[in-house]
Amino acid sequence: MKLAFRLFKVPDGSMEPGLKSGQYVMVSGLSKRVKEGDIVVLKHPYRNMHLVKRVKNANNGRYFVLGDNETLFGEDSREFGHVSEGQIIGKVIFKR
Repeated sequence: MKLAFRLFKVPDGSMEPGLKSGQYVMVSGLSKRVKEGDIVVLKHPYRNMHLVKRVKNANNGRYFVLGDNETLFGEDSREFGHVSEGQIIGKVIFKR
C-alpha cells in the first residue's frame, strides 16, 4: 500500500540553506508529476537510503537532481546520473 503523505528526515546539509540536516519534511506521494524546481525525496540508486534533492531537469520520466548547497558536494545526479520516475518517492510539500 502506498502512503499519501510521509515524513522524512533530511540526511545531510546538501540542501542548505533552505533545508537543514536533521530537519523534517512532509512528502506527498499522491502525484509523481514533478517539474523543474521541485524538491523531492528519492531512493538512492545504489544504496539503501533516501535523498532530498531539487529537480534541475525533467525530461520524459528522467530527472537530473542536485543539492542546493553549492559548497557541499553531496550525492546527486553529478555522481549517479539521471534518476527514473520510479525512484521518486514524492514532492516535499511542507518543511518543519
